[in-house]
Amino acid sequence: MIKDLLNFKINNKVDKQILDKYKWSIHYAQEHIRDLEKKLDEKENLIDHILESYIDYRGGEGEDERTATRSVYQEIYDEKWKNHMPEKENFMTREENNQWFDDNHDDWFCSGDHIANADYQDLMRWELGDIKKIKGGQNANR
Repeated sequence: MIKDLLNFKINNKVDKQILDKYKWSIHYAQEHIRDLEKKLDEKENLIDHILESYIDYRGGEGEDERTATRSVYQEIYDEKWKNHMPEKENFMTREENNQWFDDNHDDWFCSGDHIANADYQDLMRWELGDIKKIKGGQNANR
């Protein structure tokens, strides 16, 4: 299907109808992606709510908030718990916070080729930017 679209030349009314169908298909795919992103956000909010409830439960069992929060995040997220920890300054020691920053800074800084590390959304935006360039748009791919 993509090969057909890339090699597509508008020669007649039927070709225009086919191109319009491709445009609508892309529109519907974009709407589907938006719906999925919304559902993903809802799931993330649910996870956050469950974590907060579990922390509250442990607090009711006698654990202080800091200990309960740290324990729950370590239990759920294992070695990546620091990446998910809210309010890092309240729940992590200065040394842990500095280590977390150093690790993430190094991961980001050493990530290498931005194109090789691009996700599908980045690639889509790049291609759409190229379309704007072809059509004479300003600031494409920015």
